[in-house]
Amino acid sequence: MTVRRQAVSATTVNREIDVLKGMLRDAAPKYLEASPIIGMKRLPTVKPKRRLMTFTEERKLLAAATDPKLRALLIVGVDSLVRLMDLLDLQRTDRHGRWIYLADPKSGEPVEVALSVRGGKALDKIPNTGPYYFQGLRGAKVERDRRSRIRRLLERLCKKAGVSYGRKVGGLTFHWATRRTGATRMLIQKRVPLSAVQRQGTWKQPDVLLQIYAEADRRALLDAVAPMRRSRPKRKPA
Repeated sequence: MTVRRQAVSATTVNREIDVLKGMLRDAAPKYLEASPIIGMKRLPTVKPKRRLMTFTEERKLLAAATDPKLRALLIVGVDSLVRLMDLLDLQRTDRHGRWIYLADPKSGEPVEVALSVRGGKALDKIPNTGPYYFQGLRGAKVERDRRSRIRRLLERLCKKAGVSYGRKVGGLTFHWATRRTGATRMLIQKRVPLSAVQRQGTWKQPDVLLQIYAEADRRALLDAVAPMRRSRPKRKPA
């Protein structure tokens, strides 16, 4: 961790250690008796400014998104909680009506997740130019370069729609504007059971969802402390 910190940020080191922890945890007890790095402390970091996407911002972005591929990325990401790389790997043969098959998700095991009605319509509007839905966005061979390209596209879209972008200014980022926003809406607004959201989002552990649920949103917190309204007794007809 010390050597790696000399080249990258503490946040990156922590993320890489988290991946290693997950690998070692899954290796036990078949290959290891127990993970040798249980309890390893994370490096101290400054919490970045990240936030959810509002419904108003979503309407602005979708109205400004003339590219059907970018529009579909946003909609399916929000509604179905699909990660960016899984979306870019989505083939037309992976779709079966209201279901999409994720062959190689981050969680490891292939899985089918539900597709919203508007998500299906958004995918239908993408021109068929190859086996992948997002064929034109898969040019880069390295995952990091693919992510960078999507970030640039989203940044331009936000500028066009008049929506702030980037953590430095407290604006949107792709992950928080799609997967994180969608999960929060399911848990808070729709009251979907945590187990169903975990399965839809293909999370191995519910830790992230528990954190999301604990954070809630500002409106929910205000509603929680709002005084109860007393109903007025109905007047009897004369």
